[in-house]
This record gives sequence, structure tokens and C-alpha cells, in this order.
Amino acid sequence: MSDGLEDRPRRRILLSAFACSPEWGSEPGVGWRWAIELGKRHDVTVVTHAYFREQIEPLVARGGTPGVTFEWFRVRGVGGHPHVQLNSRSYYWLWQLALRGHVRRLLRTRPHDLIHHLTWGSYRLPSFLGGLGVPLAVGPVGGGEGAPLRLFRSWPWRERAFYLLRQASIVVSRWDPFVLWSMARADCILTKTGQTRAALPWFARAKATEASEIGVSAVSHGRRAVRDPDRPLRLLYAGRLLGGKGITYVLEMVKLLTARGVKVRLSVAGAGRLAAWSSRLVAEFGIAGQVDFLGKVEREQMNALYDAADLLVFPSWHDSSGNVVTEALARGLPVLCLDIGGPRYAVDPDCALIVETAGLDESGLAHSMAAGVEALHRDRLRLERMSAAALVRARGMTWARQVELAYTIIDQRTAWSRTAPGST
Repeated sequence: MSDGLEDRPRRRILLSAFACSPEWGSEPGVGWRWAIELGKRHDVTVVTHAYFREQIEPLVARGGTPGVTFEWFRVRGVGGHPHVQLNSRSYYWLWQLALRGHVRRLLRTRPHDLIHHLTWGSYRLPSFLGGLGVPLAVGPVGGGEGAPLRLFRSWPWRERAFYLLRQASIVVSRWDPFVLWSMARADCILTKTGQTRAALPWFARAKATEASEIGVSAVSHGRRAVRDPDRPLRLLYAGRLLGGKGITYVLEMVKLLTARGVKVRLSVAGAGRLAAWSSRLVAEFGIAGQVDFLGKVEREQMNALYDAADLLVFPSWHDSSGNVVTEALARGLPVLCLDIGGPRYAVDPDCALIVETAGLDESGLAHSMAAGVEALHRDRLRLERMSAAALVRARGMTWARQVELAYTIIDQRTAWSRTAPGST
């Protein structure tokens, strides 16, 4: 008998997913996809924010969530528009704190075999569901990703301050009493990256294992044809315009390539606080003819952008995963990423240019990225091989596969599925 999810008896899981949506991507999409996959093998109770009720209940009524039931939870006495609540760390913290009493009462009437805290997936925003007499799995969580100051010295001061504070919070979190309490009571911790595992309190690292939380829904069937090498290489950046997501490195890279006579065309899909600054950089660099700012692009339109591009350029160290990377791979689009941050964990050297950052500053990183892109511009057959490898990589990253791998780890750590029902 294998150790896979399909071989385990049907058990009862309480899934804590503050964000859970069949219509949205990112964290809400993760909550939804894990719930649906787990429902194929187990009886799952999802506790989520009450806002998502209108999105989910019609699917429940049509029988679209077999094995999965939902609990709609909202903090009483706290007002504000739901969209504000969904994006508020303060509200999220209160929601998690109040959820403990709700789950305690629920367990009295409906015993469960495992509690799994899934979203939000940041270890610095703790769960309070440990110590309730049921094994607790946490994650996959991120939040420990960062970069040395030399990679963001030239940014606007507010952007530099944001990331300095963010990195300080990673250090401080090791002594945060709520993080310590949460990590101490977790039986199994899954981290999205090695950086996050290293950032955990020392005692938590021993029960932490790396695992991915994102998967792909569908994979294209054929590799991309070789593009005409005399035409510009079509590059795509997809993500918010934030410093840590790498937009500044990408723009300087295009400037360098243009100066070398390498024909490229960059499409920028996204909006964010560096939008105006990025536009000024494009003008300053003299590359307005090579860069198209598309603004925020709806999910339904992204596949057309992936298909039109030759390379996704996403040098982010801000992200602990990066949904755009897996989406690109599933369309056969090769990727450029860094050797730090979450996107690195979704790729391999066959389907991606993984740029080393050791010892490099911003300019050095842009030069290294430019060298890699120039090599691909001159070797379109290599780009075609990378496209084929991207499809192979994506086929091993289905949602079912990612959930199975994570639950294999959870079972090894907790033996939750091998105890008698109701005995925990």
C-alpha cells in the first residue's frame, strides 16, 4: 500500500480557511482548491469568512462541493465593509482569536480527526486552534522571504522603509508570544520555502517540512513553436508593481538589452504603488517603445498574455509562492526567476532561468538577468525545449498532487489518519 492520499480511510477534517473563494485567485483560490481536493477523500468542514457565502452557497446547492460543508464565521461587534475586513491584518487577527471558541463548540457536537489551518498562509499571522484535543497542521505558510539591502538601496524611500520594516518583523516574530504559542501547539508545520522554515522559532523548525500550496488546473498539450529569431523576444511581467516583486530589475534589464541591440518587447500586467515611479523609469531609460503598461488584468485575460509571450520575467523575492509562475508553466511559458523567494520552488533548471543573487547589487542583478535573456534571444531552440519542460513540470504540479504530497507529510508527522476516529 502506498503512502498516498488515495489509500487513506475517509476521515473528518476541519479546514480553517479565512480566505476561500471559487471565483478569486491567490489565497482565496488556494482555500477553495484545497477544500475541493480534500473533499474527494475525506469529510471536510471549512470554516471561512462569512463574505464568501454568496459565492459558495449556489455551488453547494447544485451539488458542486461533494464531501465539503461550510461554516460561515464573522467576528461579532466588528463593523466595516467586508472588503476592508478581508484585507485587514487586525481584523484577521481578531477573527482567528474568536474562531477558537467557535471551533471548540463545534468539536463538542461534531468531532473531527484533524484541524488544518490553511489561509492566510503566513506564519507571522498565527492560528489559535492548537490545544483543542485534535492534531493541528499549519500551512503551507510563507512570510519569511526577504533579500539583502543591497538589492533595494535605490528604491523610493517609502518602498525601502516598507521592506526594512517587513524584514524586521521577520526577526521580531521569533519572539512574538502569539507566534510562539501557535507554533508550540502545532503538530505539523508546512512551509512554502526554506527561508520561511529558517525564520521559524528554533523549536518549530524540527517539525517543519517544505511543501507547496499552489497547483495547476489544466495543462496545455503542445510545446510552443520556435518564434522567428529576427522578431523581438516577447517578455511578460505579471504581478503587482511592488519593489520586492522585481519590477525595477526588469526595467533596468530591458534598458541594458536595448543598449546592446537585443530586440525585446515587455508587457507589464499589474498595478501597484510603484506604477508612477516605474513609468518615470521607463522614460528616464529611454525604453518607452519597448514597454507596454497594461494595468490590472483580469484572470480570464491572463491566458492570452501567457500565450503571446516567450518568457515570463518574474524576479520576485517578495512572494512565498507565485501563482503566475505555475499558470505560466501550465501554458508552456518558460520563466525567469531568482534563486531567492518562492517562485524558485515552482521551477527547475530545465524550464526556467534561475538567476543567482549572491554578492550582486541591483545593477549586477539586472546585468545577470539581461545576459540570460540575451542568450535565449539568440537560441530560440533552447527556448522551445524550455517550453516543453515547462509543460512537464506543470503536469507534476496539479492541485491533487500538491494536496496529496502535503497530506503525506502531515500523516507522517501526526499519524492522524491511522488513529481510531474520535480517539484524539
